[in-house]
Amino acid sequence: MSTKDFKVVPFDVDDTLIMHGADPNHPDSLVINNQLDKSTSVGIYVMSHKKHIEFLKNLKVSNFYIIVWSQRGYAWAHTVVTLLGLNQFVDQILTKPSFYVDDKPAHEWMEQYYSKE
Repeated sequence: MSTKDFKVVPFDVDDTLIMHGADPNHPDSLVINNQLDKSTSVGIYVMSHKKHIEFLKNLKVSNFYIIVWSQRGYAWAHTVVTLLGLNQFVDQILTKPSFYVDDKPAHEWMEQYYSKE
């Protein structure tokens, strides 16, 4: 799918779509099995960031092209998108870029949105 006719919005995973350090006993906590190596996995308890997830869904319904990325890599981002049931709202999943090349700083041409709620 070409992004030519879409506004593009990337969402980070960690501490944006999910919040780490969730209480395992909280009814809304989710567990992600993180594979450490071929024989060892550990459960990570997280909470979904409901406001950002609603924002993502609303942007998609408004015809935005949605990217989800993570510094932890594609596999982690894909796992979280699947766990949160966001596959139908996400157009592309990526490893977060290391840097960008542009003649202007990002804050001059791109807005930042973040809700601590």
